[in-house]
Amino acid sequence: MLSAKAGGTFSLDCPEFTYAVRKDVVEIIYKVKPGVYMVVNFARVDATRGMLFVNWGRFWDRMTNEKLQMPKIGKCCPLLYELLTGDDKDGIIEMEFGLSADDAEHGFGLEVGLSDKLPLLLSLNPSVINKAGAMRKKMLAIYNELVMNPPFPAWKSGLDEVWE
Repeated sequence: MLSAKAGGTFSLDCPEFTYAVRKDVVEIIYKVKPGVYMVVNFARVDATRGMLFVNWGRFWDRMTNEKLQMPKIGKCCPLLYELLTGDDKDGIIEMEFGLSADDAEHGFGLEVGLSDKLPLLLSLNPSVINKAGAMRKKMLAIYNELVMNPPFPAWKSGLDEVWE
């Protein structure tokens, strides 16, 4: 999710974000502050749907007993609680990535509509960029919730894992 390397070149025309094209995904890279970058990934789901997603790696493996942990998360981190309970007003949902449950990484995603005639890179239209920007803001807000008021001590120290 966070990186000390840009992974792309920023231009004067678009100083807030850049992108890097990978095999199956386009990385939308935001400059958070000097030397800190955040990656929102963009991939095609099918001919007319795409997915914006932010990978938190194995950070959410700390969720071992939802029944006991969720009330504390609700008190300490209300934005995170909304996402984990599926009540996010922007439609951002919790997701798993991986070939099996054993190697799965977790993050958050937002579905976007696509034209089935355009390649993925050309689908980065203003609507998709705006939704990616909303995801960036929400993920940074959740990160800051966890830094400022972590529900459990190991969750704050574990934030090192979301850095590339």
